[in-house]
Amino acid sequence: ILLAGLTMYWLLVIFRINRTFRLIALFFFGTSLLFFKVVYLGLELGMFIWLLLLFLCVVLVSVGFPRFDGISKPFLILSGALGALLFATRPEALFLAPLLILACIVFGRGHKALVSHVHYFLIPFSILFLLVVLWRLLYYGEILPNSIIAKSISLSTLETPGLSWLKEILLGSAKYYFDAYKENPLFILVPILSIYLVVKRKQAFILILLLIPVAWQHFVIFA
Repeated sequence: ILLAGLTMYWLLVIFRINRTFRLIALFFFGTSLLFFKVVYLGLELGMFIWLLLLFLCVVLVSVGFPRFDGISKPFLILSGALGALLFATRPEALFLAPLLILACIVFGRGHKALVSHVHYFLIPFSILFLLVVLWRLLYYGEILPNSIIAKSISLSTLETPGLSWLKEILLGSAKYYFDAYKENPLFILVPILSIYLVVKRKQAFILILLLIPVAWQHFVIFA
C-alpha cells in the first residue's frame, strides 16, 4: 500500500501536477476502502497495481517525458523487466506492457528514437516472459494457473446456442462497476481528470496511456 501510494505520487510529479493536487490524490488513495479491501484479501491485485504504476513511471522517464528529449536505455531495460513482472503477477496482462510501449511510439513526440531503441524493452521482456512460462509449465503443468482458467470463459460456453451467456456476462460486469462506484464515489474523478488533461493541459498522450489499463480492466472483467 505504501509503495503504491509513493509511486502514484511520483507519477503525478512526472505529469507535472502541482503539489496541492498531488496531496489531494494521496488523500483519496488513502481513503479508498475498495483498494484496502482488495489488498487485505491477500490477492495479487495490490502488488499488480503497484507494478503498473511503477511501470508507467519508468516508461515515461525512459522516453524523456514531457519534452521527449532523449531515450534512457537503463529505464527501457527496467520497463521490459517490469512488463514481464506484470505478466507474472496477472497472466492476462501479457499484452498490457507492449501496448503501452506501442502507445508511446504512436502518440509520443519522440517515436523515431523509441523505435530505434525498442529492443532494450523487448529483450528483457521476452527473456523473463519465457522464464515465467517455463516455470509455470514445470510447476503447474500448464501455461496458466488453474485459478485463471477456472475464472475465464470456456470454449464450450462460447459454443452455446444463443447469446444468453453474453447477456449474463454483460449484466455481471455492469453490476461489478456499479458496486465499485457505489462503494467509492470518488471514481467519478477519473473522467473529470481525463477531460482536464485533454482540454486544459493538452495532454492527449497521457490520456491515451492511462486509458489503455482501463480498457484492459474492462476486458478482464468481461472475459
